[in-house]
Amino acid sequence: MKSLALQLFRASLKLLPSGFRLQYELEMEEVFLERMRERSTRGIALLVIGEVRDLAVVAVRARLEQSHLALRYVIPGIATAIALTVIALSRFAVPARGAHEQARIDFSAQDPAGQFTLSILEGLPVSITMNRRPLPIERVVHLGDSIHVLARSGKIVLALAYYRDTGRIEWKPRPAACHSDPAECDAYQ
Repeated sequence: MKSLALQLFRASLKLLPSGFRLQYELEMEEVFLERMRERSTRGIALLVIGEVRDLAVVAVRARLEQSHLALRYVIPGIATAIALTVIALSRFAVPARGAHEQARIDFSAQDPAGQFTLSILEGLPVSITMNRRPLPIERVVHLGDSIHVLARSGKIVLALAYYRDTGRIEWKPRPAACHSDPAECDAYQ
């Protein structure tokens, strides 16, 4: 598992611009190996998922800054690609076994656009509903301590932030105009 994890991490480093990669690649690999050393198979899988996701986000930002592409058209496609990559990599995660329970957060809230729920298991979003209708989990992008829910077009329709120090979850309330179709409403932007 460790060699596969290292191969995936090395492959994801190729997403970074070459100048940045040449300067920091060895140091990043050393840090990754150190973080992987004391983890179980499941912990390694979760580490790889998080690292690949973070590298993809950094690479996208760096490349967009370099090329000054039209963000309006590029970001939805990239967000979808990142979401699909995270979903594909999450299949490598081995279910936890043992006497202790998995860490789970079930969050339910309401704003002018209606009710929404979010379930997080072991730090990863596993289900979401808007106005009691489930959404495909592929439309949820987990970035560090924030979660973005995307419309089919790739636009962000809901962004949640988790503040570990206070244990709070916050979001910008969606407008009432989004009540009829909150999963596709772009008035949030």
